[in-house]
This record gives sequence, structure tokens and C-alpha cells, in this order.
Amino acid sequence: MKRILTGMAAGLIGLVFSATTFGQGVPTAPPMPPDPGAMKERAEQRKEKMKERAGERAERLKERSEKMGERAEKMKEKSERMKERSEKMKEKSEKMKERAAEKATGK
Repeated sequence: MKRILTGMAAGLIGLVFSATTFGQGVPTAPPMPPDPGAMKERAEQRKEKMKERAGERAERLKERSEKMGERAEKMKEKSERMKERSEKMKEKSEKMKERAAEKATGK
């Protein structure tokens, strides 16, 4: 019983302190207007960053285009190899058919 009462009292005290506004009613200082010189500096910094990013993007695009060219070459080589393999398989299958026909007629 004593535990229940102390628990309830602690809960009520917690609610009271969470509901009060300690330090929330203090007015904040009004925002200061930005300095014109600082605004120009920020604008210049932004321009520099944009130029750097544009250069990086251009480099990335060049790298990507090179990679795509390499991939295209690899795909061409792969397709040529696959054509050669299919031709070899056709020749093998024809030889197998001929051997099977020879065995069938020879028996």
C-alpha cells in the first residue's frame, strides 16, 4: 500500500514539473539583420562551390562515358565469343548426327 501511494505521489510530482514552463517564457533576442559584406562573401563562396561542383560533375561524366565505352567493347567481344561458341556447338551437333546416322546404317 505504501509503495502504491509513493508511486502515485511521484507520478503526480512528475506531471506537475513536466507541465510547468521553466525558462520557456523568456523572450528571445530579435534576429540581427545580416551584414551586407557577409552576404557578398557568402554569395562568392556559393559561386566558388558551384564551380567546383560543376568541375567535379564534368569529371564524373567523362569517367562514366569512358566506362560505358569500355563496357560496350566488352559486350561486343562477349557477343563475338558467344557466336563462335554457338557455331562450334552446331558443328559438334552435326558431327554427332552424322556419327549416329553411320552407326544406325552400319549396324
